[in-house]
Amino acid sequence: MAAASGPRPVLVTGACGRLGSQVARRLLEDGHRVLATDRAPAPADPAKLWGSHAERVEFVQADLLDVEAVESLAARCGPAVHVGAIPGPSGTPPPGVAAYFAKEAPIGLEPQTGVELLRQNLIGTCILFEALTKQGDGRRVVFSSSLFSMGWSHDPCSFQPRYLPLDEEQPPEPLEHYGLSKAFAESFSAMLVRVTDIGTDEVPPGPPSTERQRLTKADFVGPSFVSLRFSNVIKAEKWNELPWPAPTKCVTPLLWAYCHEHDVVEAHMRALALPQEALASRNETFILAAEDTRYDLPTTELIARHWQHAGKPAPFFSQGSLEGFTSLVCSDKARRVLGLSLRSFRSSSGGPAASLGTSGRSWSVFKAPAGFLLKGGQSGAGLEVAYQTYGLLDADRSNVVLHPTSFDAVHWELEYNVGPGKVLDTAKHFVVIVNLLGAGVSSSPSSCSSENPFPSCGTSVCDNVRLQALLLDSLGIGKLKLIYGYSMGAMQAIHWAAMFPERVQRVAAVCGSAKVSDFNIVFLDSLEAALLADQDCRRSEGRIRLTGPCKQGLKAFARIYAGWGVSQEFYRKELWRGSSRDGVPFKDREDFVARSYEGGFAASHPLNLLAQINTWRTADVSQATKEVATLAQTLKRITARVYLMPGSTDTYFSAADIEAESRLIPNCRFAPIES
Repeated sequence: MAAASGPRPVLVTGACGRLGSQVARRLLEDGHRVLATDRAPAPADPAKLWGSHAERVEFVQADLLDVEAVESLAARCGPAVHVGAIPGPSGTPPPGVAAYFAKEAPIGLEPQTGVELLRQNLIGTCILFEALTKQGDGRRVVFSSSLFSMGWSHDPCSFQPRYLPLDEEQPPEPLEHYGLSKAFAESFSAMLVRVTDIGTDEVPPGPPSTERQRLTKADFVGPSFVSLRFSNVIKAEKWNELPWPAPTKCVTPLLWAYCHEHDVVEAHMRALALPQEALASRNETFILAAEDTRYDLPTTELIARHWQHAGKPAPFFSQGSLEGFTSLVCSDKARRVLGLSLRSFRSSSGGPAASLGTSGRSWSVFKAPAGFLLKGGQSGAGLEVAYQTYGLLDADRSNVVLHPTSFDAVHWELEYNVGPGKVLDTAKHFVVIVNLLGAGVSSSPSSCSSENPFPSCGTSVCDNVRLQALLLDSLGIGKLKLIYGYSMGAMQAIHWAAMFPERVQRVAAVCGSAKVSDFNIVFLDSLEAALLADQDCRRSEGRIRLTGPCKQGLKAFARIYAGWGVSQEFYRKELWRGSSRDGVPFKDREDFVARSYEGGFAASHPLNLLAQINTWRTADVSQATKEVATLAQTLKRITARVYLMPGSTDTYFSAADIEAESRLIPNCRFAPIES
């Protein structure tokens, strides 16, 4: 496949393997181009391996031991995700370890000898890391390391850490070749960072040359390495087989830890996107493991059995509690810095249920209780609100930021604002992103069954806010430090402040109003009419049913939206010339509309769009409380500090309408954004 213009692609090694292919697929879904490489040949069906955007993959078959091939790849890529490796310990133990242990190992072992494994994993990684470093452009390199570097052994009784739980402060002490290859690769990246950090401010003596100039600090920046030591990975199809029964034989305690394969993929994405200022150095390591063990025996009993069998004293447990099924591995750093919460198979019984999307993204789900009544009069019992959390909750639960999604948006599309040092700083705040009902992740027409359909009365902004309040109650969260929302997210934020004034301290509402305007309704009616004009959308028994892909309806919908989503000034000044999609600049207005709007809505579900239109069209904060009240009376209830920030050229949430609302809110600042 030919390379396209635009930003350099992300290099993914091992892209034909299970983990590497999932990483490549996620990158493609997030809009990146991928330079994929593997020792294996190109897949016969790229779309089957890498998904529907496989056309943005350029594949190069190469062995990482081939210096020339690797340097060529490094020169053509941007960031890199290094997954490619022999994926586990050798079936041949190191000298002095009985071969018996390999035969009894509870995991699959590799056919290569230890030295063969080292040659491929270690030397190949060194060649790659040096080639990437030579580029001198400070690129991010994410390395798939392993918890096995900290002491997995063929002989399970050999593992004797200095203390528990294992964390990043405890140095790796590998006991076999695979763990050694990962530990040495981490040390090799640390060496490269030390060397490039030292640098020199002066051009070395000798005749001038481009190569000598590149050695100066001003022109040469070494990579930023992030190593991910993940524990034993559980495949998605094996997840329901957990927990395992208590081991009848001694098992290396590192195998008590586990993580879901989709969390490993997510960790790679977050490590790749994290800004350098959020990291303590240019060579950082993170341990990834669920907070519990994979076994159905409490941790204290596992410890007693194991170290009694080993004939050694159990290590000192340095922090926390060993109650229940607590893991011996600590992932606090990953939660704090990457904003990553690793799922547990026990969450379905001990807390909010975990859900998985087809792309491997995860979220939690809260179900509306029995008796939950929608504003339209129908029962909302069992409706699911999907959410994701980021950062750590303070002991007094005072650092919570709620971020509702907007029209046709889902939580992972808002994560660009969330993380250490970002707008919603997870180094300080516990961020909860909640998905709008009807938008595809929370309960929606596309996800509800014919036996339990999406409510025909629709769901209102009030319904969403009431359900979100119950969700926060279930998490033990009372007050909100801030609600931040854009568009329909801003509408939810204002409703929150009026419906639960005692719970909301601050509101930041960007391009959203307390009540939908008549002019806005005209726009929404036109979107609805475009979809309903398609013969694939049919009314039947009081419901709209889909009998086909509704391609013409979606195209008309997108064309209308293109006239409202940006301003007249945007088209008059041809501002689309400064933007692009998938790294390819727009060549003219038609190209912008076709690829930005038609392309943006092509994969949307028509019935979900109609459900969200109904939610938007009925938004009116004056109907949010039980008392009959005017808009002015309802907005006067708000006690939070409110910032209303419309776009100055916004048409459906006009600055004039929002300025009028701002005068009705006691503690409000009107701060329009030049758009």
